Amino acid sequence: MELYLELEAKSLELGLIGFGVAPIRRFRNVLVMLKDRKEIGLADSMEFTYRNPKRSTDPSAILDGARSMVTLGLSYYPSTEIAIEFSSPIAKYARSDFYSILRDRLETLAKLIRSKGFKAVVVMDSNALVDKEAAVRSGSGIYLKNSLLSIQGHGSFVVIGTIITDAEIERSPKRSRITGCGSCTSCIQACPTSAIGPNGTIDARLCISWVLQRPGGIDPALRSRIGVRIYGCDICQDVCPYNAKLKANEPHLDEVVSDLIAILGLGDQELLERFSHLYIYKRDVNILRRNALVGLGNSKALQLQELHRVLEVLRNYCESDDLILVEHAKWALDQLT
Repeated sequence: MELYLELEAKSLELGLIGFGVAPIRRFRNVLVMLKDRKEIGLADSMEFTYRNPKRSTDPSAILDGARSMVTLGLSYYPSTEIAIEFSSPIAKYARSDFYSILRDRLETLAKLIRSKGFKAVVVMDSNALVDKEAAVRSGSGIYLKNSLLSIQGHGSFVVIGTIITDAEIERSPKRSRITGCGSCTSCIQACPTSAIGPNGTIDARLCISWVLQRPGGIDPALRSRIGVRIYGCDICQDVCPYNAKLKANEPHLDEVVSDLIAILGLGDQELLERFSHLYIYKRDVNILRRNALVGLGNSKALQLQELHRVLEVLRNYCESDDLILVEHAKWALDQLT
């Protein structure tokens, strides 16, 4: 109990939320779920925890002799202490390297555990563990119908991580907390591609966040629903009642378009450096360019002067050596002319 209290106090000092502890157990229910969803195609070509479900649902595989898992989160919206590096076309969780910040803070807690003579390994945003399930089992949060995790008092605008240790830490007591979404279907109704099914089932083939990450062309039937974003999607979180108290001023369309034009003007290395903290398939920055072209195609209701700039950029990309970029530039032109 002493170590539990020390870790809880230190986590609060570090600005972390949702402190929870649970014994090491295999996530048998999640293993079945991952296999079933992959078998019927809902995972699309996504790998991550689908790559090796047997491993990602067994926290004991991360550390020999593992006995406890400690889960914590970091709120990223709104954030007064963390500098926001990107804005308009990027989902809120990717506007700064929040996972790096969380990792550093969890490493501080892991060092505390090690100072007591135990082993401790930090795991987050990794195909080694279904971290949301670890958080639910530790009492850190609950699943929402959009499959995301909500931490009481902070909503779902959080990143989470886990410490796996061979220390036997007393599990978190049961808390009086939110228990679920009830009859609310706000996220399901708001999703522009109908990617959210019942009971937290997401069809990756339709989910904008995944569509913007996967290689190749974007299905023409989905392009007009993507909006002006190039990475990630916040729609289902923005409408969630658990996030109702979180408000932020989003940039005007003209600002977004300026960002998209700037992105399309950067070279490969400049793009890699600017977006180094994002997962980009095989570091292929043409994926970002493809998304930006679609974003421009969806940027209607522009001032005439701004529209001329957009059309010029799109026409230049119609001469690209990359056939996928040419296809998406031509599609964008068709939407605006």
